[in-house]
Amino acid sequence: MISDLDWCIKHSDTLCIQTFSEVFNYGDKSSANKRYAQILKTKRFKSCVSNATQFHSAFDKWKRSQQETTFWENRKVELARQSAESRMRVSAIGALGRLGVEEGDRVAIEKSASSSDSEPSQSHAPEPMSDSEPSSSRSFVNYIRNKSGESVSLASSLRKNKDRIPQGEEKLERKKMGRCLDMILRKKNLELGAGEAGKATGDNDRKLLRERDVKLPKALKDMFLCLKNEGGDSKTPDIEVIGLLQYGLTMSMLRMDIPVNYVHRVRRTRVAQVPSDWKKLPDFRRVLYRILSSNYGKSYLDREITITK
Repeated sequence: MISDLDWCIKHSDTLCIQTFSEVFNYGDKSSANKRYAQILKTKRFKSCVSNATQFHSAFDKWKRSQQETTFWENRKVELARQSAESRMRVSAIGALGRLGVEEGDRVAIEKSASSSDSEPSQSHAPEPMSDSEPSSSRSFVNYIRNKSGESVSLASSLRKNKDRIPQGEEKLERKKMGRCLDMILRKKNLELGAGEAGKATGDNDRKLLRERDVKLPKALKDMFLCLKNEGGDSKTPDIEVIGLLQYGLTMSMLRMDIPVNYVHRVRRTRVAQVPSDWKKLPDFRRVLYRILSSNYGKSYLDREITITK
């Protein structure tokens, strides 16, 4: 590793106290000035650098000047920022490590539950989907599937093709395809919710307005009617379907129900936004907790499964 004296001799053409302090990461003025003065006074520096006296005069002008005061004030701010980023990085790595441990524990619990419920001769066979309620030791995602990537809504397809019947000698009308959604929450053939995503961030973006106010509510209404037919009219006031909207760094949720008669009510939650300022980045944990919390969206889906039984 090169010493500070050798570095100063090597970079004598651009050497100054500011560069020296930044390269060797000095945090206070006194220690940086003391070491820099010692280097300028060494015999080796004077013999290797032809204009060593000019560095002495420039350093004397630098000391106790306004430029020196401004430089060290900015230097303190920069060091504080680097320290905060380092602490945040360590905290994020620790959080990811804990998340990995929790995920490993969850997978181990699922494997143990799956092996205990199956026959010894079929212990290596994949576990089939079951209509029974999930046990306390199993993961919620094993029972509600997330169909992503422009998946077609079955409920929307049923509505569009409800009048499709054979017409005698005439050719049967081609089956219409349901709405394509970015995400569908599905349990077997029951659809419990949907989601749309995009990269736009403006509140008046065309795609956001069309999908938030037209496309997603219509798809939720089709899902709602299928759940209503499955559970019966007596359970209609208790049914509620959810929709997720994710655009850029923002995320919100739609909730649809029928409070009275046949009127479908759509309610929107507050928008959860990922902070763009690094100083507010720790608040992102609250956003993650709100989105991923089991009590935020899972409670609605749990209730729909119970109602449609």
